Amino acid sequence: MKNALLPVFAAVLLTICSGCVLTPRSQQQTAYYDLPVPQAVKQVNFLQIAAVNNDTPAQSRMLFRKQDNRIVQDYLNCWIQPPERILQRYLTQAFQLQSSKATDNFLELRCSINAFEFDMAKSEAVLSMKCIFRQGSKKAVEVLSVREKFTGRNPEDLVKAMTRATEKMTEAIAQKALKINK
Repeated sequence: MKNALLPVFAAVLLTICSGCVLTPRSQQQTAYYDLPVPQAVKQVNFLQIAAVNNDTPAQSRMLFRKQDNRIVQDYLNCWIQPPERILQRYLTQAFQLQSSKATDNFLELRCSINAFEFDMAKSEAVLSMKCIFRQGSKKAVEVLSVREKFTGRNPEDLVKAMTRATEKMTEAIAQKALKINK
């Protein structure tokens, strides 16, 4: 009797397994986001972006800060590059050096990103950086932080909020650079 049921069990098992393996599954595609190309800050053509480092756990994945300071990484919505590379490119495009100036008159900027995340409890994009400005023997260290509200919780709305935060950070850096360059 046992041997007679063996082919039946095998047929049922084969049917179940082939259904699991051969059934098409819907698979979500990873979406990649970037910041837009900024407008050049004309009055600050003496700022050289030397380096942007990343002191956060953010790589190319978007980070979400939840209640109780729990950090969640999004595997389906990512930045096109790590934050340090995105901000290096963004700031270099925003602060275009005037090539006719002597290099000793340049103000050098080195930054470390402290936060590049979305605070879901407060509905804010958070960008915080430690900025070190150097010009000859002058040196200034500033920690600049920007928070920008978002209303929608979809990735496009979050990226728009981070774009606004980056624009405000660029303005803050420009104001510090102008003050130091006097």
